[in-house]
Amino acid sequence: MNIYKTSEISHRIGTHPNTVRLYEKLELIPKPERKANSYRVFTDFHIK
Repeated sequence: MNIYKTSEISHRIGTHPNTVRLYEKLELIPKPERKANSYRVFTDFHIK
């Protein structure tokens, strides 16, 4: 399973990183896990 940062996800799907965060806030995508430094960790599941 691949992991991605917010910027990598947004680049792959063609949106702004803030859009990805908004989708998470609106619960349009599942909340990603977070690293110890609070960075979001997205997976292939989030891209699909």
